[in-house]
Amino acid sequence: MSGKSLSLLQSSDLEKIFASLDSDGDGDGLVCIGKLRMLLERVGFHVDLDELENLMGLKKFSLQDLILFYISVLPHTVEEVDQDLLDAFKVFDLNGDGFISSEELDIVLSKLGELRSPEDCKKMILKFDKNFDGMIDLEEFKDMMMLRTDETP
Repeated sequence: MSGKSLSLLQSSDLEKIFASLDSDGDGDGLVCIGKLRMLLERVGFHVDLDELENLMGLKKFSLQDLILFYISVLPHTVEEVDQDLLDAFKVFDLNGDGFISSEELDIVLSKLGELRSPEDCKKMILKFDKNFDGMIDLEEFKDMMMLRTDETP
């Protein structure tokens, strides 16, 4: 299976991300590279602004540029995807116990600017909680993330 390319985000996900970044209302359909850097920082990817500008080759970018950038930095093997999913899981597993509780989900989503009610977070957990323990373990998290990427846009 090594070498199989997988995408963790759909184009509709990237469109939503771009729309949230392009919130200045000027209608030009471009976002300054600093906003992308801030988003990457919030999700744990630390990159220098100059380095990001060099990677993208732009100071402002369009949705198409964002998609091309995302494709260029995609993990290329199943092993890389598994490691990325483990790393993402650890972001949500704040206390390191191997589970994501609705409280941890709420805290992380809030840090990412996705404000949800505690009830919404509980519903999100229940949707993918296969063993009904009220939490998401690593395998349930992987299934949730892969299910999301297997859906057609």
